[in-house]
Parts: sequence; C-alpha cells; structure tokens
Amino acid sequence: MNTNLFNLKEKVVIVTGSGRGLGKCMAKGLAEFGAKVVVGDCNIEQAQQTAEEINTTGTAAATYVDISVRQSCIDLIKFTVKEFGRVDVLVQLTRVMAVEWASKNIRVNAIAPGYFENIMSGANVEHTQPEKQQQIVTFTPMARRGKPEELIGPVVFLASDASSYLTGTVLFVDGGYTAI
Repeated sequence: MNTNLFNLKEKVVIVTGSGRGLGKCMAKGLAEFGAKVVVGDCNIEQAQQTAEEINTTGTAAATYVDISVRQSCIDLIKFTVKEFGRVDVLVQLTRVMAVEWASKNIRVNAIAPGYFENIMSGANVEHTQPEKQQQIVTFTPMARRGKPEELIGPVVFLASDASSYLTGTVLFVDGGYTAI
C-alpha cells in the first residue's frame, strides 16, 4: 500500500476564489501538504495576502482571475505555467470538464460545502438572522456548522493519488444535511 497517497509535494494547484473564506482555507491546506499553490481571485489584494501567508511555510503565487471571463481563465493558466511550469490540479471549476478531460487522464471533481463558519455565510441575508442560523443547524444531522479547516481533508483527498479513479463526482461536506 502506498503510504504517500496524500502527499502533494511537487503538485501545482490552482485554487480560484482563494483570497478569502473557504477557498483561502483550501489553498492553505493544500500548501500544508506540499502543493505549490496559485491563489486566484478577483480581489488581487486578498489573493496576495493569502499567498504571503502561504509563503511563510510553503510556496504560492497570487494572480487576478475573473472566472466569468474566458481570457482571464486563459491568463490564469499562462500565469501558472510561467510560475511553476505546469498545472496538476484545478480547484473550483467542474462538471462538463470532467467528461471532456477524462480521456486525457485529467480528473475534475467538486466539493459542495454545506453551512460553514466563515465570512461568506453572511453574504446571504437569511444566514445573518439567528433564527435562520439555528434552523439550518437543527436540520443538519451533526447539529453544527462546519469549520473551514474541515475542508482540508476532502480537498487534499481529491488533489492526491488517493482519488485516482474518481472524476465527475460531487463530494458533499455538509454534516449530513443532504442525507435527510
């Protein structure tokens, strides 16, 4: 058995939307497992801050990306190849890509986070109301919100060889919310 299944040393990983919130946590977690991380975000200042934090113990580079603009996505790939020579993993863009790229041995999977403790939860007005927050927790079998660091294991799993035969999959990390 390969005991290094979760080793990401020398893997080059792009994480879009990683200037803050859950994306930032995933980028930092991937770096902790040895990945060279490209922090892509539409807020370049936040992307640079995340990259600086990663660079204290790992390797990261920050760049602007607007994933709704095709040229911006192309520029993201060019930036990554210029910085690190290649792309091994892309975190955040999924579905149709899984089918299109499977024959080239490129896996595309998604993480669907449930209700997590982070600054993005407040983006939905309903989530700022205490009674709505409690209602969501009540209907979550684990009876709590997730912690951002609880996404590190799933994202490392999907980025590593431990998931080598997995593509086109959505991994729900939601405390069992979708199970009911």
